[in-house]
Amino acid sequence: MPHFTVILRIAAAAICVLHIATAQAEPFIGTVVAIADGDTLTVLTNEKQKIKIRLAEIDAPERHQAYGARAKQSLSDLCFGKRAEVLPKIKDQYKRTVETADQVAISDSN
Repeated sequence: MPHFTVILRIAAAAICVLHIATAQAEPFIGTVVAIADGDTLTVLTNEKQKIKIRLAEIDAPERHQAYGARAKQSLSDLCFGKRAEVLPKIKDQYKRTVETADQVAISDSN
């Protein structure tokens, strides 16, 4: 299972450092305030609006699946409490903003 952990960490690191300015909507900035699982986080915008973000193209296990807690903890370790800049494009059937890793930039600065 070390291979899974390496892949998950690489994908999560990509989320936290990459950023491409090709969004169709206005970008927003906020703080990561919740981690639902290994591929879903919540950002509290500077306007105090909570926006749930599903990270596309990352196939992390759900909370109830094997390694689900580990996937959630890995994303939390990398992103929780940090500043996020998001370039929204689409919403899924659950009304979550869906982003690829290169559309979310996470930084330590507040």
